[in-house]
Amino acid sequence: MTMRVALYARYSSDLQHDKSIKDQLRELREHVAQQDDWVVVITESDAELTAMTLKQRHGLGRVRREIQAGNVDILLTEDPKRLSRNSGEGGHLFDELKYHGVRWITLRMGEMDSLTAGIMAAVGQHQLEELKHYTRRGQRGNIADGRAAGGLSFGYRLDRSKTHYDKKRGQEVITRGVLIIDIEQAAIVVRIFKLFVAGLSSKAIAKLLNSEGIRGPRGRVWRPSTIHGNAQTGTGILNNELYIGRLVYGRREYRLNPKTGLRGKAVMNPVSTLTVKDLPHLRIIDDDLWAAVKARQADTKRAQRDGIDKARRPKFLFSKLTRCAICDGGFTTESRDELRCVNHTAGACDNSRVIKRSEVERRALVALQEKFLTPDRLEKFSREFVAEANRIRAESQSKLVNARRELEGIDRRQMQILGYLNAGFGEVESWKAEVRQNELRRAELQAVVTAASTEPTPPVLHASMAVIFENKVRQLAAALSHDDIELRESARSTLRGFIDRIVIPPGDDLLRVVGRLGEMLTAAGAKGASAAVGNVGCGGGI
Repeated sequence: MTMRVALYARYSSDLQHDKSIKDQLRELREHVAQQDDWVVVITESDAELTAMTLKQRHGLGRVRREIQAGNVDILLTEDPKRLSRNSGEGGHLFDELKYHGVRWITLRMGEMDSLTAGIMAAVGQHQLEELKHYTRRGQRGNIADGRAAGGLSFGYRLDRSKTHYDKKRGQEVITRGVLIIDIEQAAIVVRIFKLFVAGLSSKAIAKLLNSEGIRGPRGRVWRPSTIHGNAQTGTGILNNELYIGRLVYGRREYRLNPKTGLRGKAVMNPVSTLTVKDLPHLRIIDDDLWAAVKARQADTKRAQRDGIDKARRPKFLFSKLTRCAICDGGFTTESRDELRCVNHTAGACDNSRVIKRSEVERRALVALQEKFLTPDRLEKFSREFVAEANRIRAESQSKLVNARRELEGIDRRQMQILGYLNAGFGEVESWKAEVRQNELRRAELQAVVTAASTEPTPPVLHASMAVIFENKVRQLAAALSHDDIELRESARSTLRGFIDRIVIPPGDDLLRVVGRLGEMLTAAGAKGASAAVGNVGCGGGI
């Protein structure tokens, strides 16, 4: 019987050479040629992609689609790490292969079973974590020696006179990270700082440099973000502390996004963990010019914040909350005190209704006072909320108990393995693999325990809540006409927070107000209501 074989190869960014894939595929084809009844039906590869996630690996995706279509009997890889280095996704992928009746064979370890696949995925994941740790340790060592750990900053060049003997290559090579000042680029850095202090924006500076044909970092055109960067993360010309002779490493750490498989958000590390090295011979900017730039950045940030706040402050009480019932477009100003569907004005909606803004505001305030959290509604909501809260609490408690019980079992097993190791029973490497697997599972369970202990407590509901809320709305409505501008703005903000949207239908039909129940319960005195309940539509026609 002919066996249909899928070949898959991969190399990650730590190898950085496409020859790796060619070598893998050559060995895979040689292995297939040695079999009497094997035939290759698909050959795929992924270059410079991590095995920590299945996302973005389009070559593997094509192989999986052939497997799901029933066109593959054997998946052949060089070793297990080419397929997955993630214990969770590795197990899922093995289950997928098993479900479709596909055998997974590797050149290094033969045919994989569920136990071996799980162990090797966990070992691979652990090795990557260790590699990341050792890489960062080496980079911190570079900083301590006065060498740059990352890319080359604009204004500097590599000191090619500094070399060392490389045992692997058997020759002298340039020592990486040893910098000296590039005189021409340093002059441009000083000019950028002085132009910024003189009042030019980063956009204007970039435009000026580009007009003069001055190339930016890596020979590219200048962009405003290249200049202003981000002060918190230390990026951008104006925030690079190397220009004042201070080398800083470890400001942020990037985490892999499990949904996309790409580098995700940057997490800022505590200042106490930063590695800092003073290198006065690399100073380009003096203290006075640096301080002047920081002062202008602070003033600019303050002005932008005030301007944004003012721009975002709604002009009217329920601005941007009025929506068309037909097209869900906004109801915007038709005249000084009239609203109309913006899409109808453009000829794309049949809702021709025109309504006074003052009428919308009056009806919304009436709805808040009389139609939300009335005694009847509160009683119905209370019953449903308490039942749901009890269900969630029971599920959470059960999950917590099971997690703690499994944690205790892991602790017992680890102690048992330690005893076996001390007694010299079994192979050390196999015990180590199980210990690593147990530690991974421990981390998952500990996350469950921590999450359960930090979940918000459902709010306490009491019989007078509807009356309290009605009085609260009356007070806020009265505050809208108060002489104190801060009191008026506070009341406007609070009232807007109660409403998710006001839906306006055509003709003379009643308006529909959709409220934010969590915000209302919080205003009525239910602690933790906003977090526990969230935004729940409620209300009726007005």
